[in-house]
Amino acid sequence: MKHLFAASFIAVAALGALAAPATAADLATYPIKAPLAPPAPVMSWTGFYIGGAVGTTFGSTPFNVEQFGYTTNVGEYGSSSFSAGLYMGYNWQVAQTWVFGLEGEANWLNQSFSNNNGSNSTFLKSDWQFAISARGGYLLTPSSLLFAKVGWAFTDANINNIYTLPGVTYNDGYRNGVLVGLGLETMIANNWLVRLEGDYTINTQNASIGVPAAGAKIQFAPDFLTARLGVGYKF
Repeated sequence: MKHLFAASFIAVAALGALAAPATAADLATYPIKAPLAPPAPVMSWTGFYIGGAVGTTFGSTPFNVEQFGYTTNVGEYGSSSFSAGLYMGYNWQVAQTWVFGLEGEANWLNQSFSNNNGSNSTFLKSDWQFAISARGGYLLTPSSLLFAKVGWAFTDANINNIYTLPGVTYNDGYRNGVLVGLGLETMIANNWLVRLEGDYTINTQNASIGVPAAGAKIQFAPDFLTARLGVGYKF
């Protein structure tokens, strides 16, 4: 019996010695892996944003004279200037490829129309424009948005006192109009927005001068094309 018990003990010890190398080999074959890195944040266009833009504005207005029931176009006058502005709005991202939103903006157009005839040649100035627009766009990539917008614009049209005849009246100030635009916007690091856009404003309300002594009315209807580069931040 003692011999049987001793033989069993020797057999168990031998099996343990054989198992120890195998376990070490298994650890070498299957190393412990490091924890996985957290997933990258998903880019989303939904949210409030604010920004500023600079660019160039090109303006054009007809110089029309209405007299005795007839309207005569005296000429077309143009203007170009540096412009700048601020904008803010809110975007909603729909599904994975569409973005819709509302945007308000205030722009300094710095427009001055002149007939280049003497020191008092500037007859119309348009400095400020305010607008509110609906935007819609398609995501070319998760970070690049091709967008279009359409809205209402409120643009000043101030007429210089170019006539000294008695009874002359000036119907100027802010004019109503339609604003349309097209642009490309890129999101950087899920918060910064860089855009390049072009906007066109069509004034639907004339500015005019009434000259009763001549039975005439002089009308202006300035339109504006603006190209601008903007930088914004999405909250």
